[in-house]
Amino acid sequence: MKIGEVIENVPCIDEFVKNQEVDLLFINNPSLRSVVVVRDDKPIGHITRTHFYQKIGTRYGYNLFIGRHNQLIIKENPFIVDHNIPITEVSTLAMSRPSEDLYDDVIVTRNDLYYGVVSIRELLLKLVDTQVAIASFLNPLSSLPGNKLIDEKLEEALQLPQYSLM
Repeated sequence: MKIGEVIENVPCIDEFVKNQEVDLLFINNPSLRSVVVVRDDKPIGHITRTHFYQKIGTRYGYNLFIGRHNQLIIKENPFIVDHNIPITEVSTLAMSRPSEDLYDDVIVTRNDLYYGVVSIRELLLKLVDTQVAIASFLNPLSSLPGNKLIDEKLEEALQLPQYSLM
């Protein structure tokens, strides 16, 4: 399964959008975890709800940041992957990030343009589904191809002309 198959769309904003608008996005969408920041439709960073309110919530943070562009709050160097990368590879790469970024959404691109995001929760759930599907084809004792694969190959072989019954 490819990462592009499990994306969800979250709003993307230009790098010059003011933090007041980011605040409104988070207020109006309580389940929104992050907003992707783009330049010419290419992701350059993101703003997570947690990071945003940590910055705004400091003693002078509201006065310093709320009326200014989001460039001051943006988390640069986000984890960005192409939509064709397998989920297993993305999950390994995602878990090797620094601990403060570990649960940030994965930004997915298609032809280097913003395509969507995948939450770490969704990524791990799909990874488990993929591993269960793979395991169902293997013998649990030997990890060799199991009965299901053997039965499928036998059926294919029996369909060949030299094995058909007359």
